[in-house]
Amino acid sequence: MASQNFLSKVFGRNDEVIGAIGEVTGQQASMFELVRGIQSSLEMMETRLTIEINKISKNFEDELAEIKKIAINGSPKEVVKAIEGKTQEEKKQRQYRAIRVRLESTMAKYLVNDLPLYKENARYKNAEITPQGLAVYEAISEFLIKLAKVSGKSKEQFTNYGRYRKFFRIYGIKPYTKMTVRRSDGTTMSTLLAAVIVNGHVRQYLDYILGILKEETKCTDQQ
Repeated sequence: MASQNFLSKVFGRNDEVIGAIGEVTGQQASMFELVRGIQSSLEMMETRLTIEINKISKNFEDELAEIKKIAINGSPKEVVKAIEGKTQEEKKQRQYRAIRVRLESTMAKYLVNDLPLYKENARYKNAEITPQGLAVYEAISEFLIKLAKVSGKSKEQFTNYGRYRKFFRIYGIKPYTKMTVRRSDGTTMSTLLAAVIVNGHVRQYLDYILGILKEETKCTDQQ
């Protein structure tokens, strides 16, 4: 009987050890998925950066060739004017790239592993935006403000309901209006962007506003 009790304790402990190992293995798998997601995002950013560097190099060569052509066929004043124009254009392009990289880095940090952007609380009528949700919200808002500034336009030209209506149409989303959400400090905000976050359309909206940035960049190229 004593030996049976001993064996029961041993095998019982063995089950506990196996269970603990299983938990550790599960945690390792989750950590592996996290690292793989971050690595994938970094690789994507590195690829985009390489493309941008190659593009800048080609643009510089093209612009230099154009200035040489003007220098041969035009007056010194025309050469100076061409150089100043290219300098302003390149400055604008750098600003566009900077605001895009800043937005993409924030999105990679908070969206790569589908972190919750809001949560429901039975005690409150409105959903509460999480810290990561607020970071995404503020990053998008900052992006639109800076895009407007670089483009020489008002923020409202990028955030009016007409823009959202086009967004809904392009992505086949049933239109909705602004939504009120709570911050962790108890304050609230009521905007269409908050509604986009709560309705789970952040990724589509990011694709949409980066498309707007691309359009503005093309406008600069054509000036």
